Amino acid sequence: MTGILVNGRSPDEMYRRLLEEVASQPDVPPNPLPSVITPHAGFFIDDLPGKKRYRLHNVVVDEEPFKGLWVLEWGKQLLCGGEPHRQDEWSELTKSEEEKVSPAPFVIATIFALHDNQNTSNVQQRDLVHCVKEMFKDDFDPTKPYKMSSTRLAYVPAQNVDITQHWYGYPIFQRDVSKNIAGPNGYIGSGFEDFTEATLGTRNIGKLEQSIVWLTGKRPYAYRLNKSKNREERALVLGCYGNGFGVADGSIYGSRPARGLVAVRAQNGVSQ
Repeated sequence: MTGILVNGRSPDEMYRRLLEEVASQPDVPPNPLPSVITPHAGFFIDDLPGKKRYRLHNVVVDEEPFKGLWVLEWGKQLLCGGEPHRQDEWSELTKSEEEKVSPAPFVIATIFALHDNQNTSNVQQRDLVHCVKEMFKDDFDPTKPYKMSSTRLAYVPAQNVDITQHWYGYPIFQRDVSKNIAGPNGYIGSGFEDFTEATLGTRNIGKLEQSIVWLTGKRPYAYRLNKSKNREERALVLGCYGNGFGVADGSIYGSRPARGLVAVRAQNGVSQ
């Protein structure tokens, strides 16, 4: 791969320079960004010890507003050393940082990709899949706090449609989905498709359950507002408690730890 050049630069150099530009311009949204050419034809993980991150190439998000291929860099350590903060505080703390708090769809898309590639024939890649899996499994350990996302849920009964805001707190980054998400709590199954599309970026309930059980040993469970007369806002948090993996609308005043992410769209234009 070192011999591949695009406009005189290697794909890795182009990717590095793009991330540097993003970091120096915090108000530039990650969607849409100029796509980065990845040197891999399919899912692939790079261990970046210098940055203390894992770079995941060609992660697929099923639904809008992030539908398509992405290159995702996940921090190996929780942001701020694992300190808990409110959702509004997290956006202030990270608005000028390269790593920001991830919207929930990127978390779920990453878990899907890890599950799908757990048995890859490439031994080194299989080990890296295991490492990233264990990182997220530790995040969702039932003995640990739920993790904060940058997904905000706005229940708006007066408009007859609710609003899910991704990259909440990063004004130009923010992408909204208008879809009803209120309803009964329960294990996520048939009938939850609008809820999971808006909040988690997928309508594939079967794959969601299979992948989450593979990671945590628990079925995904929705904690959400059943009904409301007035507008109410909640912060989407993810974690395990009891017998379920909670997709929960936590209080906006609650403080949770968070994991950092750098996300850019992928252009799979080069393969080796």
